[in-house]
Amino acid sequence: MIDHLVYATHQPDRAAALIERELGVTFSPGGRHPERGTVNRLLRLGDRTYLELLAPDATNPHVSPPRWMGVDHVDAATTGRLTRWAWAVTKGAAPAPPGAPGDQSFGPLEAGSRA
Repeated sequence: MIDHLVYATHQPDRAAALIERELGVTFSPGGRHPERGTVNRLLRLGDRTYLELLAPDATNPHVSPPRWMGVDHVDAATTGRLTRWAWAVTKGAAPAPPGAPGDQSFGPLEAGSRA
């Protein structure tokens, strides 16, 4: 199941304002990923799915680029772009079939959380 969509940006306030205005929605504050050097804002899309605005954390000089989920590969002059999605995996879940989400050809699975 898709857990969330990732919209990478260097301008989270501007991107949130644009999406809020266009869609008539409101983002939640989100939090920080201290080990990843990023900050986020969240928008609920369903019971278990959300849109995450993800940006470099300017207050965290301890994490060097490239930071996760493509935030350093987005043009800083734009409001950002959708870069990927995150798959919800439960503990003890069966391995994914080839080509399915979770298949290692998509890259290694990584746990994520925020403070």
